[in-house]
Amino acid sequence: MVTYGSLFPSRFTNPIDAMQKSASCSGSEQSTVTPITRRAMAAIPDTFVFNEIGPVSTQLARLNQSPAVKREARMDVEAFRSMVQDRRSVRGYRIDPVPREVIEDIIDIARGAPSSMNTQPWHFHVLTGEPLDLIRQGNTERMVNGASPQREIPLNHGYEGAHRDRQIEIAVQLFESMGIAWEDKERRRDWAMRGFRQFDAPVSIVVTVDRTLENDAVGHFDCGAVTYGLVLAAWTKGLGCVINGQGIMQSDVVREHANIPEDQVIMTCVAMGYPDDDFVANDVKSTRRPVEEVANFVGFDG
Repeated sequence: MVTYGSLFPSRFTNPIDAMQKSASCSGSEQSTVTPITRRAMAAIPDTFVFNEIGPVSTQLARLNQSPAVKREARMDVEAFRSMVQDRRSVRGYRIDPVPREVIEDIIDIARGAPSSMNTQPWHFHVLTGEPLDLIRQGNTERMVNGASPQREIPLNHGYEGAHRDRQIEIAVQLFESMGIAWEDKERRRDWAMRGFRQFDAPVSIVVTVDRTLENDAVGHFDCGAVTYGLVLAAWTKGLGCVINGQGIMQSDVVREHANIPEDQVIMTCVAMGYPDDDFVANDVKSTRRPVEEVANFVGFDG
């Protein structure tokens, strides 16, 4: 067996360690270690092995899968910041259908969300066409006729204090953009109806959780994480979303037309589609609390 330890810095046990280390280095170390090790690897026949860790091709494959290399190659901090800060809730949509393969790709991205103990308790029921129209109709008719909400998770039936203030703030922003006066009850009612219809979006994704975790707050938290992943992934595809509990107020209607099995609990839904650029409320971006208000730092200098 031939070894090539002399080709690499002595502090590494094998060339893969050298390359992975170089991915996390900066300055001169990165500029010297990476070219040397990569050239050396490329020059060595695949029949040789490194300290019995495998052929060159195997080691290169390992390197390409290295989290450090992947992070360095793919992470664009400013692009990510822009995506998060530019994203907004979309409440007006074009009628254009969203291709199934686009939605599948969005879900494929979102499913990478973290979950407690890797439980991944979420499910997605993707609706369009007649089934979605039947849900809109049943949900709206019941709510207009005074039916009580029939959600499958506990609801807050009235925010107070700062939470109520922020709720009013976004309502005022939306109404002002649409030219709806606060005292205009008819137009405000029409706005509520839009919510019950899931804002006429061409797609609705109903998010459910395994019933065994129905009363588990951590499982609900996990569903929130994956739902945020959905709306971010959709934004990268040119699609807008709004997380919309109004659209599933009558859960038994949703359960019937979405064919949701009994071993799942309906959490929320995400209205999705291509944004209507002429719908002025789509330009509304809610304000966010500053870092100094939401974060408490302990043990840091200064």
